[in-house]
Amino acid sequence: MKGQKKEKKGFFKIQNEYRRKVREKGEQPSPTAELKSIVLILFTLILMKWLYMFI
Repeated sequence: MKGQKKEKKGFFKIQNEYRRKVREKGEQPSPTAELKSIVLILFTLILMKWLYMFI
């Protein structure tokens, strides 16, 4: 449970950093690009969990 909370916090941190970077560029964050990044992060988290299960 503790590990999951940490992962979630890290995920939100990454998302906020991404949004900040986009804002600094002076662009409107495109929902498709944001969605892609979120899906990619979720996919990597799921992949890591599977790897931990097999190790």
